[in-house]
Amino acid sequence: MKLDPHQGVIFLDRDGTLIHDPGYISDPDKVLLLPNTFEGLEKLSNMGWKFVMVSNQSGIGRGYYETRNYESVNHRMLELLGPVSEDFLLKLHCPHTPDDSCACRKPKTGMYEQAQRELGINFTSSVMIGNAESDFEAGLRIGALSILIGEPGSDSPADQRLVAPDLLTASHIIERII
Repeated sequence: MKLDPHQGVIFLDRDGTLIHDPGYISDPDKVLLLPNTFEGLEKLSNMGWKFVMVSNQSGIGRGYYETRNYESVNHRMLELLGPVSEDFLLKLHCPHTPDDSCACRKPKTGMYEQAQRELGINFTSSVMIGNAESDFEAGLRIGALSILIGEPGSDSPADQRLVAPDLLTASHIIERII
């Protein structure tokens, strides 16, 4: 599926952005959506947005779990999201550790470039939403609007960052700006 050349997507981190992050989650029975995740994604979906998940999964590279465990967690998350899950065009992950020097681990842009090749995404019409500095920086590197999920002031420097406590609040920011 190719998108309109002017169309962007919402890039989403998974752990700590969509689902609770207990650290190296590999058990689908432990998947919990974060508060207001469904409502935020539903609002964005109703606005016409499509989603691409981009997730660092160093637990695979560290041998804590296998790719099939990562996929089982994704499957359970998408079950919990119900009809909104149909708007996820791609679910990409980097299985490498920070020491692997790969091109895909955020804040590098390999997963985003793969999504662009497959879907024809316009980066400057896109949004990156994540809970880590690497998510925010990756979004900036591709020229997308970047939003951090967390509490204002909880992340490093006091610069002009867009910060939202949850995806519903992030959807309101996107509605105002774009």
